[in-house]
Amino acid sequence: MSEQEMVNSDQPGGDRNSESPPEVGEHPNRETVSKEITALKEKHAAEIAALTEQVAALRDAVKESLSAAGSELGGSDTPSKTAGVKEPRGGARSVLAAAASQAVRTGSRTDVQEYLRLRRKFV
Repeated sequence: MSEQEMVNSDQPGGDRNSESPPEVGEHPNRETVSKEITALKEKHAAEIAALTEQVAALRDAVKESLSAAGSELGGSDTPSKTAGVKEPRGGARSVLAAAASQAVRTGSRTDVQEYLRLRRKFV
């Protein structure tokens, strides 16, 4: 067979001497593969059910411990604000006054510049 015939035989519509891959339904070990898949599904279904039960038990335990801790601390169902959350300040003038007092208190150049930046809005 020449090289040109070999190239043409690989093209669609060419003469192919090789076997085509088996179709999906024609797998030689179809029953074995089917049994293995069924066994894996059953195995993982049991693991998933066990894990789901564990998660539910942990969730209930956490809820109980949180409610117990909340009742010990004063017992409000609403969470309190953390220390990092600051209440919004009043009006713009009070913000300016707070910046001025901080600049006087610390004497820091950055605090003074911040006060002057805020002050520009009012002058």
